[in-house]
Amino acid sequence: EAGAASPPEVHLNSYVRRYGRLGGFGHIVYGSKGYLYPMTHALDRKELSRLMTKYFAFQPALLAKVDTFVDDNFHSDFVLGVHYRGLDTVQHYPYYKIEYGYFWDEMAHVLVSRGLPLPPKVHARSKASAAIEGSGDASAYPYSIFVATDEAEFLEQTRERFAPVPVVASEAPRKSSSDTVPLHKDHSLANYVKGESVLIDARLLAECSYIIKGRSGVSEASLVFNPEVPYSFFISRTEIYRDSMPSSGNPERLQFEPK
Repeated sequence: EAGAASPPEVHLNSYVRRYGRLGGFGHIVYGSKGYLYPMTHALDRKELSRLMTKYFAFQPALLAKVDTFVDDNFHSDFVLGVHYRGLDTVQHYPYYKIEYGYFWDEMAHVLVSRGLPLPPKVHARSKASAAIEGSGDASAYPYSIFVATDEAEFLEQTRERFAPVPVVASEAPRKSSSDTVPLHKDHSLANYVKGESVLIDARLLAECSYIIKGRSGVSEASLVFNPEVPYSFFISRTEIYRDSMPSSGNPERLQFEPK
């Protein structure tokens, strides 16, 4: 109306206002942890994906890098995607770094649940009665693993533990787990390189058959890029969401699994 006052501007520049009390955004989380995702509580992943597709476009050069990596590395029928965010993860809930072993155990759980063999070092640690031990020959494993991480040690140790299963990763920058400066605050790295590598890893995770992730907007973007991919989401050492049928928005299809 003429003469009506303009509505106040809203600036999403505060961590608490943007992401809620414990931070984060992405898929609907129901139950006692519903407040983790205030921004998207009314939208499921299919709707988020539709909005992303409608209003955002990626540069063809970036998509070409993703396609080339997939063609060169994703040859298996099943590709397990793992996103481990270390470095600055202690700055948000649960305010400690989840040790690598928790992620390796969840990787084994996902593989066993699909009847896939475990490499010898992983099988020795597994407590699952249905676990199948594979041989030392890479051809015995009809799957591969894609790792996105900011910690060089996680990639190195995952390759060692899951050998001879192929464990692949992009050329994204990584740092030692002992480094106190996270990648996005490292001024020695060009901002374009940091931004491009994050988008490439997020898109590559979206190409995987299953995603195991912690708290991070990188892998949560992957859940929007591919609203059908199932995933395991670590909240803490003892809390994990396993969503095997993620696209419906039905709270009964989202499982909360205390570990």
